[in-house]
Amino acid sequence: MPDRGERPLVQRYVIGPELAKGGVGAIHSARDLALHRDVAYKVLLPLREAEESYRVRFLREARLSAQLQHPNIVPVYDLGVGPDERVFFAMKRVDGRALDAILRSLRGGDEEFVAKFPLPRLLAMFGQVCQAVHYAHTRGVLHRDLKPANIMVGSLGEVLVMDWGLAKRIPPLARHAREL
Repeated sequence: MPDRGERPLVQRYVIGPELAKGGVGAIHSARDLALHRDVAYKVLLPLREAEESYRVRFLREARLSAQLQHPNIVPVYDLGVGPDERVFFAMKRVDGRALDAILRSLRGGDEEFVAKFPLPRLLAMFGQVCQAVHYAHTRGVLHRDLKPANIMVGSLGEVLVMDWGLAKRIPPLARHAREL
């Protein structure tokens, strides 16, 4: 809601450069003008917008992701149609590196990465990914594209499972499994 005397914002997001691109969507850096924060802004690729199946899949990704409230799953903040009439969703912008890049640097013997990511830290990160996936399963969601490229390690060491675009609803784990 605008402050007294201000007009409502016509455009909520200022879209910045592209950060990543997949087969269905592109993720841009963006600035949320209403909340004064940086976000990741995902839109369908122009070639995919005309196909209803891709729009449905894109909306499903946003909604499933938004329902997964866990510290190791990237939070979704907004879903809508931008001024360019393209469907988008906004999520937490993670400044860091994808796990696949970290693993490549480790395999290459990069001393900085070897020092920063010893085996105990990598195992702890793996444990966080397992907790996120278990949580999703208890909520009836299967990721279906879990790989190092879809795991981000933030600049503060946070581990986040990303890209729920191929996720599928499954029967939730039994109640007793949640209590383990």
